[in-house]
Amino acid sequence: MTVYSVMDVANYFIDYFKKSVDPMTVPRLQMFLYYAQAECLARHNRPLFMDEIRAYPNGPAVTRIYAYFDGAGNEQITSTYGSYSVSKFDDVDRNLLLDVAVFYNQFSTGQLQIMSYHTGGPWAETHGTYGDKLAAIDPSAIKEYFLRRPRIPSHMDFMLATIELSKHNDAVVVGAGPIVDNQKYPADSFTSSWE
Repeated sequence: MTVYSVMDVANYFIDYFKKSVDPMTVPRLQMFLYYAQAECLARHNRPLFMDEIRAYPNGPAVTRIYAYFDGAGNEQITSTYGSYSVSKFDDVDRNLLLDVAVFYNQFSTGQLQIMSYHTGGPWAETHGTYGDKLAAIDPSAIKEYFLRRPRIPSHMDFMLATIELSKHNDAVVVGAGPIVDNQKYPADSFTSSWE
C-alpha cells in the first residue's frame, strides 16, 4: 500500500468537486483530508499521507494546505495544484477516496467542522491539552477514535441505499439511514452535488 503526498490527496478532492454545486474551499478541503486520513487509518491501519494534522482553533488541518492555497480563504478552488492524475492512486485507495467524497459531501463545511469538534475526539483532546499551540494530532488517537465509530459505507452502497429509499417514498433521506419524520426533505429540494 502506498502513502501519498498530501497534495495528491487534496488534488483528488479538488478535481472530484470542481464541477460541483458544493464548491471546494480551503476549510472544506481540510475537513475532507482529515476524514480521508481517519478512514484510511481505521480501515487499513496506515496513513494515507504523512503530513501532520494539527489542532487549529477552527478544526483539524494540514499546515501545508494553508501554505499552498494562501489567500484562497473561502473562495472556490477550481483547479488542482501542480501536476495531478487520478492514476496515482491504486484501486483500494481510489475507492476509499470516493467513499469519503460521496459520504461526507452530504454535510456542509460547518457540519463537518462541528463533527470534528466532538468531545473526546482527537481534535478536542489535542486542542484542549495544547490550546492554540497548533499541536499535531496523534495519528493513533485518530485511528482509535474512528475505530469506535461506524465505518462509512462504500460509495456504491450509499448511492444504492439512497435510490432504494427514494423508490419507496417521495422524499430523499439525508444519510440514507432509517426514515425519520424530521429527516425527510422533498425530492425536488435537492440538486446533485456530484456527477
